[in-house]
Amino acid sequence: MQFPVGIVQYPFERENGKRVPVVWDVRSVVNAHLMFAGKSGAGKSTLLRRAISQAAASSQGRVRFHVFDKHGDLGTPGESVVRFSESTPYGCINPLEVNPDPHFGGVRRSINKFLVGVNRSHKLGARQVAAMRRLLGELYLSRGYTKEPHTWIPQDPTEIAEKMLGKEDRMFIDVSYSQRDAAKAVGARWDGDLKSWWLPIDRYEGDALIWQPKVLFKTPPTLEDAVSFAYRKLQAVYLGANAAVMTHALDVNRQAAKYHRLAVESNKETRGAELEAIAKKRENARDKAIEAFTAYLDSVQTGRELEDLLDYRGLDVMSSIYDRLVNINDYGIFRSEPPPFDPLCGVWRRDISAMADEEADLFVHFSLSRLVDEAFQRGEQDHVCDIAVLDESDTYFNDEEDNMPNKIAKQTRKFGLNLWAVSQSVSNFSDAFLENIGAKIIFFLDQTTHDKSARKLGIDKKELEHLRPRYNALVQIENINDGRSTYRRVICSEK
Repeated sequence: MQFPVGIVQYPFERENGKRVPVVWDVRSVVNAHLMFAGKSGAGKSTLLRRAISQAAASSQGRVRFHVFDKHGDLGTPGESVVRFSESTPYGCINPLEVNPDPHFGGVRRSINKFLVGVNRSHKLGARQVAAMRRLLGELYLSRGYTKEPHTWIPQDPTEIAEKMLGKEDRMFIDVSYSQRDAAKAVGARWDGDLKSWWLPIDRYEGDALIWQPKVLFKTPPTLEDAVSFAYRKLQAVYLGANAAVMTHALDVNRQAAKYHRLAVESNKETRGAELEAIAKKRENARDKAIEAFTAYLDSVQTGRELEDLLDYRGLDVMSSIYDRLVNINDYGIFRSEPPPFDPLCGVWRRDISAMADEEADLFVHFSLSRLVDEAFQRGEQDHVCDIAVLDESDTYFNDEEDNMPNKIAKQTRKFGLNLWAVSQSVSNFSDAFLENIGAKIIFFLDQTTHDKSARKLGIDKKELEHLRPRYNALVQIENINDGRSTYRRVICSEK
């Protein structure tokens, strides 16, 4: 795998057009990590497109490029491209998916990875982290996932689809044997094949909310599942009860507010009948709330229900956890339908130009996290398998230990995963990345960054002053047989 960078500038200009080619060749470089830096319009995107296209063509199908395209302008011939936005049905990955591998997977790892992603934009406090960890642990447990590796294997999706055929509009509910008559009273029916009570989805309201949705199949939870689960916990923390109690309590408040408003605005004598009707509805709602709360108390089984609620550290903490999950889910980047990339194509371009910065940050983080997991799981490789190409990569770098670009730069090279990072400034790259890359290509930079960039690269600032937009670049390629690699000014234009 290789691509031509350009020709050395000095002999071309001083020795009658002598052409000394500069080629990046994976067989010669110390590693396949690569950096592109340059001001907007300097020419880095042009070279990057050429590099991706020719490197992919020369890899003979052994390497896959994963291009994260922030501006939608890194298209190359023969690529497979999917655009991600609120109007497309494709998602990143399920961030709560459990890797079933007994050595690299499990519930604990899944929770930790999710927390790392959630913390990227706005960090959770210690109490919030503890509550989120407990919430997710209970969510996994409710779906049959425990600490034991044999529980990490999901049910076959084909088998699930066959069993659910024609039943997609049903809400299956978790009804105990002693409550079957109460379930019948609200219209629930029994599904003998799936061994569960169910209601039409639009009938799952009011009194029916005393029963939680039932998990019928062994599948990992989704972010939407986490939101629903957190909402039920929030209701329980608020009332020390469940969703049915909450529903009727809200109805009591609505009727009381309506009665008060009407009494204030109107003459009681002329509106007496209407006030009496509202008062009757209020009392009816109050009786239902008491009945629902009594049913909740009768459903207490373990004796730890109230203690479990206290473990969520109070209403404020639970509210903040719920709000965070709702906000992340509202980004719309975590959807169940996988992107339709061509499996035979060597370049998969993810067009994320329609995403806001925070959305793109989470999308890239979880996508890279999966690539890292796959790299570790496949073990050491004798060749490059995957290259992640990060456009505007400064958005994704930070100094955190679990930062995915840094982790790729430092840990995954020998497992076949490498990184090509693109930014408008050298200073945006982390020191960990700069210390672990095999090649650097520096285009024309903004003059205000010359001092800082020169110090970070360990070069004389004058070297940067000789760069011209869309013409040349400073190139350092560290090859295996080189004693010491130096920067050379290279003409990168295709003229």
